Amino acid sequence: MNPYSALQTRITHDELIAPTPPPQNYRIAEPVQASRDYSWSTRLGRESLLIIVIGWLVIVASVAVLIFLWVSDGSVSSWRGLVVSGRATQVITICSAVIRTTMNIQAGILTATVASLVLEHCSVPLRDVAQLSIARASAVAPHNIVLPTLRTVKWRSLQTILVFGLGVAVLVTVASQFISTILLSDLHPRVITGNSTTTDIMYTMERDAFGTNGWLTRPPDYPRFAEYSEPPAEGDRFVDTGPSFRSFLPLRSASERSALRAYQGPAPIFDTRVTCVIPQVEISSIKYSAGISSEMLVVEGSFAVLQDNPPAGLSRPLTDAPRVGFTTVVPITRANLSQRDSGMRPVKYTPEWQVSIHWVDWAAGPRFSSPLNDGRSDSDSDRTDQYLLLNTTGYVEEWLEASRMNWSRTSWTFRDNSVWTTADSNNSDVTISFSLCLNQPVSGDYELLISSDSDGPEPVIEPEEAKKDVRPATEGLRRQLGADEGHQTVKERNVFSLPHPTSLRRIQNPFVPGDVQYGVGIGSRLTVYTKEGGNATNVALMVSEDINSVKGDHVAHPAHVVLFQDILQTTRNPALAMQALLTILFSMRYYDTSFTFSWYHPATLSFSTTVLAPAKWVGFVTVVVIIVVHAILSVLSIAIFVSSTESSIIGNSWQAVAQVVSEDTMPMVEQSASFTEKETKLRLQELGGGEGERYRLIRSSSTGRSNMCAI
Repeated sequence: MNPYSALQTRITHDELIAPTPPPQNYRIAEPVQASRDYSWSTRLGRESLLIIVIGWLVIVASVAVLIFLWVSDGSVSSWRGLVVSGRATQVITICSAVIRTTMNIQAGILTATVASLVLEHCSVPLRDVAQLSIARASAVAPHNIVLPTLRTVKWRSLQTILVFGLGVAVLVTVASQFISTILLSDLHPRVITGNSTTTDIMYTMERDAFGTNGWLTRPPDYPRFAEYSEPPAEGDRFVDTGPSFRSFLPLRSASERSALRAYQGPAPIFDTRVTCVIPQVEISSIKYSAGISSEMLVVEGSFAVLQDNPPAGLSRPLTDAPRVGFTTVVPITRANLSQRDSGMRPVKYTPEWQVSIHWVDWAAGPRFSSPLNDGRSDSDSDRTDQYLLLNTTGYVEEWLEASRMNWSRTSWTFRDNSVWTTADSNNSDVTISFSLCLNQPVSGDYELLISSDSDGPEPVIEPEEAKKDVRPATEGLRRQLGADEGHQTVKERNVFSLPHPTSLRRIQNPFVPGDVQYGVGIGSRLTVYTKEGGNATNVALMVSEDINSVKGDHVAHPAHVVLFQDILQTTRNPALAMQALLTILFSMRYYDTSFTFSWYHPATLSFSTTVLAPAKWVGFVTVVVIIVVHAILSVLSIAIFVSSTESSIIGNSWQAVAQVVSEDTMPMVEQSASFTEKETKLRLQELGGGEGERYRLIRSSSTGRSNMCAI
């Protein structure tokens, strides 16, 4: 059966939906644009105004929360609490949902304004009249009226704007569904300062420190420390590191020290200032020792210090103090006699300076005055360690040849060479140089308050595979110790900035005679005894060559040797080399004895932690652009609606239904009550109301009623 015939039969037998002829005196007036009867606020509707105002307040508040999450860092406690607890993603998700929901609700108002403009200013097919009219009263998405808007004819500038704006609104609505995903794409793992914790921490013990001989032991690590330093003093006949104080933290774990961001609690502060001066040396004897090695010399002599203008903090030695005698050993350079350089001299096996360090127990020598001296009743806090550095040039063969001559006190010519006293042999090309380095190994327990905004990974000595001799690399360690030529800040060196000790509170330990002195006794550990002619001779440790030779018992640990040599060769500054070496020895002594700590003190610590937090701005900016475009569309659509419509009230359902009913639409309205959509389309084709006949919302000049009229 023809479906159209069935439809005709149904319509014929259904008197309820038969069209009712209009009264004889019913007449639709000519389309005339009437004056506006309602204020703009009435036409927008109270509900719409509330949605607009409250909605934008909610959006702005949500964006403000997001800005807080993106702009803030670990220094803000509330931000830190959110990201450390993992609630940042939850906050972002909630804000995204609020923004998305609000935009979707406001998009319904935008759709209603566009539908009103289309009905009052465009030629609308009859099939779209009901959909557009209902869109003014219900919150529908912009995509619901895209096709009806596109089917309007006689496009003008307003219609073009409406179609373009509606298309953009659809894109914004779709994009708003992914706001949460877009924002979360900016989140990446970040290392920030975690929350603070307060605990009692062990920091010292009741007796003086003990431990292994650090000179002969490999450092287990190179711990991060806090430092206060001032520029070095400048003058003649000395080189100075400047006032320098370094503090090691009572944390045994390298990972904890590296991740530490803030610390308030107890810690010892060491005086690490080193000054090297030129000594006045007399050589009484230089000889080989069968009891040691043919690659070492035993040097005997005496020295005094005549420093007319010492750096600040260093006292002059007593004028009537006797000269100090010494007996020590010093290495000699080995060479490959089969290989010669451009000067036809043998090529050295190793590039190190041939240096040894001899500790001098000289009570009448120069002394430092340190602000850390308080709090101890014995002489240990006033001790100044003195290290005599010796450096030789010349090869073993040259020294062997020179030794055949009669060395006496008149066989040497002494001259000042930077901070060294250099003795030139009058009989050969060999030389031996001397420099005296001073340090007061005093320490005191203070309550520190230090912080950093970054982690401080502790350096290690690693082999440089690029070099043929696979010499261990010390660049990172030298940078941490400030013993390179870079002059970096403490932050660049990954160490903490320490206030001057005088500005810190000293912890009054109830010990007798006073604070534990971890540095006392380190210098005396340099003493190595060897048999010479049946007698025990006090000699020094060498900081050059390797321990595979017969000199092994008299060489410091290779890790110390490598660091000391690299600093000497790169800076030519023995004070920096000694300061770096003593700093490491102080740390070894402190952490070596930390297992016997028994005294507690409250401490507050903050460590770095890895959190998922905003690390980029791409997603945030994208969301802001979406919101701004939505705002522009909303403002423009409302402005055009207020200025260009007369007969539409947003959200008025009865008006939306009543304005569809007119003389021109009555046949379709009466018959569509029980039609399916398919039947409605067939009826529209029958009545000629498909794509051909067009309608517009017009107010009658005679009745004042606004309804859809054919045009």
